[in-house]
Amino acid sequence: MTRIGIFSSPLLAAILAISACSDDPAATTDPASPTSRSDAPTSAAPTTGADASSTTTSTTAAEVPDDPYVGFGVWVDVFDYVPAFAGNPPPVTPADVAEMAADGARTLYLQTGRDDPRSPGRFADRTRLEAFVRAAHRHEMQVVGWYLPTHIAPARDRARVEAMADLEVDGRPLDSIALDIEWIDGEANVALRNQRLVELTEATAELIAPRPVGGIVFPPVVLDVLNTELWPDFPWRALEPHVDVWLPMAYWTYREPSSEYRDPRRYTLENIERTRGHLADPNVPVHVIGGVNDRATTAEIQTFADAVAESDVVGWSLYDWATTTPDARRALATAAAR
Repeated sequence: MTRIGIFSSPLLAAILAISACSDDPAATTDPASPTSRSDAPTSAAPTTGADASSTTTSTTAAEVPDDPYVGFGVWVDVFDYVPAFAGNPPPVTPADVAEMAADGARTLYLQTGRDDPRSPGRFADRTRLEAFVRAAHRHEMQVVGWYLPTHIAPARDRARVEAMADLEVDGRPLDSIALDIEWIDGEANVALRNQRLVELTEATAELIAPRPVGGIVFPPVVLDVLNTELWPDFPWRALEPHVDVWLPMAYWTYREPSSEYRDPRRYTLENIERTRGHLADPNVPVHVIGGVNDRATTAEIQTFADAVAESDVVGWSLYDWATTTPDARRALATAAAR
């Protein structure tokens, strides 16, 4: 399935800005989701900028155990660290990376920019972005840069991905790029949206090879059961050749209290199973994202950690760092060891 076979190891084969819908089939997106915390992406054109070209060496999960999607990760979006979105001073700074590492996080998932007037360039805040990347690498953490394509103007989406692919900090590129595949308002024509998404994902894979590509996707329970009109005909199989790791946004916290899917264990495990079912591959690498943390109880977080330990995902996380308590981090950091 994978482009470069980076997850060929049986051990590893054995996760915002993020939207979700309620258990009401008529619902589309949750207005309180991270990607809706402020204005929707707009058509502001990016400015141009020169970035150094990246060079990497090929790695496999079997050869190098610190693949960016493996294990416990933490998420930071532009609403956490960019003053134009978060205010000044922002709530999360590069100094917090030391705590992330101390809590056992192996990977920082960092939003690099946004199709928004407050992010007019290819990066929302390049200086702060580089400071986060530098701090993460100093603490031996991987960095996955992620971007939310709107499919409004393919050239703008590609320009931001190209900038991420070319970015180097102290001579080292981002360890991976993940596309946050959830924006449905930019292009109403589903067939055209799918075409643009697949083309962008293929381009991303080509731009960063042999580094892996992550696909951050709607939880398939939502697409298959709760709201089949949210993104009909989602192009799972067309994306498959270009995506190395799948990150379903399995946010049980968006489910109604009365719903059977409010159970973190059921929601987590079913989303993992359905993701692999759509790809017809029971061993496809999955990093499952749970949360949102400030809507979750301590017991629910522990249940999610138990589900992670029970499953065979390669990695796991909660959205997002700013709302994740120290107790939750400890539970997640030790999830796979129990």
